[in-house]
Amino acid sequence: DLAPSAEGPRTSSANGGLTIVPTFDGTVDAATQTAINSALTYYQNNISTNLTVNIHFRVMNSGLGQSTFFLFSVPYSSFRAGFATTASGADDTAALASLPAGSTNPVDGGANIKIKSPNGRALGFSTTEQNFTFSGSPCSGFVGSGCIGINTAIANTTSRIITVVQHEINEVLGLGSELSGTSAPG
Repeated sequence: DLAPSAEGPRTSSANGGLTIVPTFDGTVDAATQTAINSALTYYQNNISTNLTVNIHFRVMNSGLGQSTFFLFSVPYSSFRAGFATTASGADDTAALASLPAGSTNPVDGGANIKIKSPNGRALGFSTTEQNFTFSGSPCSGFVGSGCIGINTAIANTTSRIITVVQHEINEVLGLGSELSGTSAPG
């Protein structure tokens, strides 16, 4: 039941940029595919990093949305150096200026930082897309950066399908963060 989108991958420009290749399982209806493709267009039009990301989409029956992805551990100093090498524009410059140099990350004081496949590849790491065939996998047989489930019954009823889809895409791409195990909200 895994098939790439009939529309195929779309790019942000002729000069490259982010390409997200959606795969929809048989549970995702045409209207939901259209909403997902609309959300993907936003990212592809606003992220210029030359990168291809494969994401599987499915319908789920509980919760509102859920993403499954793999985390990779890299040395913080290598992460910062990779970011410094690829930084472009005022936002990247400001972000880089807020990251201390050295070997310990500012979040938990550890030597490593956890990143997602797209973030790592954008910074030059070998954080390859992974096979989602594991016990309990919602996307068994899929190889990519993430598996996203959407409860379309709730999301469409509350007119929040785009919001839910964008939230989950943020998680797969690594655009969100979490401070688990701290007093700060995750």
